[in-house]
Amino acid sequence: MDQGLSEGSLRNSHRETHAVRRKPAPAKLQQRASALVESCSQDLVIRQRLDPDRVEVPIKKGEFVVLGNEGKSDPGFLVFMKGEPAVFIQNRRTAHGNRQTASTMRLRVSAAMGEGTVLVATMDDVLHSLRLEDVWMWRNTPTTDRPYSERRPLLKEFVEKHWIPDARLLGGIYTSVAQPMSMEAFASKQDWSQFHSIEFVPEQVGRRRLVLFLEVQQRAAVGPAAEKKERHDAPRVHVVTRAPPAPAPSIQKEGLRLVRAVPVDKMPDIYDLYDGTTPLSRASVQQFSLSMSMRSMEGEIWVNARWNPEFGGYEIVSLKA
Repeated sequence: MDQGLSEGSLRNSHRETHAVRRKPAPAKLQQRASALVESCSQDLVIRQRLDPDRVEVPIKKGEFVVLGNEGKSDPGFLVFMKGEPAVFIQNRRTAHGNRQTASTMRLRVSAAMGEGTVLVATMDDVLHSLRLEDVWMWRNTPTTDRPYSERRPLLKEFVEKHWIPDARLLGGIYTSVAQPMSMEAFASKQDWSQFHSIEFVPEQVGRRRLVLFLEVQQRAAVGPAAEKKERHDAPRVHVVTRAPPAPAPSIQKEGLRLVRAVPVDKMPDIYDLYDGTTPLSRASVQQFSLSMSMRSMEGEIWVNARWNPEFGGYEIVSLKA
């Protein structure tokens, strides 16, 4: 357990049942962080809601990748400034409308991030999770004028060169990096029962994410005070497939492949895959429940992996049956 914590991961199957208690940021720090976020873009709304009955129309008007959300939290901004702790800013829905909250976060990052860096992230107090998703400012340079495919490598650089995970500093919060799926993979996925919502992340500059809530509250017929839950199925979207980039000769592109997964030191949810003793590639874990199961395992870890053409690598989809 101690070794897992020192590497920034929680290798324990125990799941906390209490919500995370955030530490409010001082007013002046919140103001500075908010000003830095506002310098990234004129539009600070990260996502907008999709009408379940008219999903295909906006999706057909752009190029997207897809994120599945297990929790109910809205995304916010993780801000790094020189000489200050990281600040997480989030617009939270309350009974009286939306209000902005700012919390300090204890993360180990390089001094270069203090030049002014803003990440888009989702923090879920119930799931004890922090998911890093996008880059809106990189070392004092706004990146919202770049397409998503050009911002994505900056997030990879942050993980590999500028951030050392340490769960003790974050009070046991599980940190992951978003691993979007392609529209082709989305169209073929059948089971969305573990997800609360689906987000379509646009490639184009200046467009908001589109979020579809799979479970919505609706008034019951018995009276205005009563409500019932209705779950929407994920939309069946027709996707025009494009030829993916050719994989390396040693990588099998189609179908599931049973391989051995070895955790990469200090990189949560990233594993080196081996076919016997032959190294294949690195792969990511996208699902929270699968990640926690793998972190609790001892000895060799055998998994089913699928080639993801969108990012030219494997994605771990399940444990060996």
